[in-house]
Amino acid sequence: MASARSCWQVGYRLETILHRWVPNWLFHPRYCLIFRIPVDRSRHDRGTLAADEGVISFRWAEEADQSAVASQAGDRVVRQRLEAGYRVATLWDGGELIATLWFATRRYVDDETMEVLSLRADECWLFAAWVHEPYRRRGLYSRLICEASSDLRDRGLRQILLAVDATNVRSQRVHRALGASRVGSIVGIRLFGLRWFRVKIGRPASTVPQESLARGAGD
Repeated sequence: MASARSCWQVGYRLETILHRWVPNWLFHPRYCLIFRIPVDRSRHDRGTLAADEGVISFRWAEEADQSAVASQAGDRVVRQRLEAGYRVATLWDGGELIATLWFATRRYVDDETMEVLSLRADECWLFAAWVHEPYRRRGLYSRLICEASSDLRDRGLRQILLAVDATNVRSQRVHRALGASRVGSIVGIRLFGLRWFRVKIGRPASTVPQESLARGAGD
């Protein structure tokens, strides 16, 4: 098992070097670690966060915010995600959108592997994070997770799942600081347009009644 993991790590590092010259459809290995963040452990000092100008605030994107979100992710992508039932958490500095984070409940279709991940009623899948470049390395990504977690907890969700590049040590460190633990992996390869991927997730037993969770997640 360890030797197989090492082979994927070497292959992934090789792919990052070749990526400048080789298109993804031709050759693209993937090795990601799946982490679980218990929602009740994602704590943060809430309230407002001062920026150079104005105040940074949190909210779930509303219809009036869609154009701002689309300016970052693209109209087609945002429309497809909203139609799939995904929600986007946002941070704003005054009237400027500075960070977004997407969440899926019930099911998530991975764009790269095309795997359909069935989620339990107390789970959500975190993906497609973005922070405006001038605001990076200021802890805003962690804050956005914590702000969203407070609302997710009120809706009955207890666990956030996400995938992190196995070679991205910094990202792993950030998520572990939020209470994340490794629970699975995504391993696979795209070669000459063909795909093979394996998604493995280990889950602890749910301690929350499924009926109440279903009601909260569907609000």
